[in-house]
Amino acid sequence: MGVLCMADGGLAVVAEAASVSEALEALSADPDLVVLDVNLGGVDGVEGARQVRALRPDLPVVLCSTAAPSELPPIPDDPCVTFVPKQNLDAHVLHEWFDRCRQHPG
Repeated sequence: MGVLCMADGGLAVVAEAASVSEALEALSADPDLVVLDVNLGGVDGVEGARQVRALRPDLPVVLCSTAAPSELPPIPDDPCVTFVPKQNLDAHVLHEWFDRCRQHPG
């Protein structure tokens, strides 16, 4: 799970977290984007996305997993939360999502 900052057209990881509680603490690093694995121990990434957006409604969240979407809990109905299979997750996808959420904030 990573908390990312967009800088000069690139991505920089400003914090990493092994749990949702650590990710919420990492929000103090003022990231531009949060990437959460859906299958975390304890509180899952889907609930984590809800908590992140409740604290920072301006912050886009990308949920990812190696599991098939049909095996995952429902993704929140939030315009700035999306799911991307881990194998498709790259800098281009993150930039597109970041730009889309900045143009059309939830």
